[in-house]
Amino acid sequence: MALDFYNISDSSLQQRLFELTEVDIYNLIEVLNEYRRLSGLQIDEYGTTRISQDHIELIIQLLSDYLKKARLNVSVRERLSDIITRFSQSKEGLMAVGD
Repeated sequence: MALDFYNISDSSLQQRLFELTEVDIYNLIEVLNEYRRLSGLQIDEYGTTRISQDHIELIIQLLSDYLKKARLNVSVRERLSDIITRFSQSKEGLMAVGD
């Protein structure tokens, strides 16, 4: 199970920007649960979720906080840093599409 991310304006889902793998999702479950608690929206690997730019900023903050406080090995830290960078590149919002 993976989550593919597209620009929110790419309604035909032609150009995937990045993906979260099953391992990424496992490593981010705490962040995803906190996002759901704060926003009322759930990003899961089975559905499609439109994520506004304001919510992307919230996700980036949650990811950054998690990266600071969690005890993670170097490869997980590097991957989370890459995910933060990918989210940071969004200017309009994202569409998360599960498999």
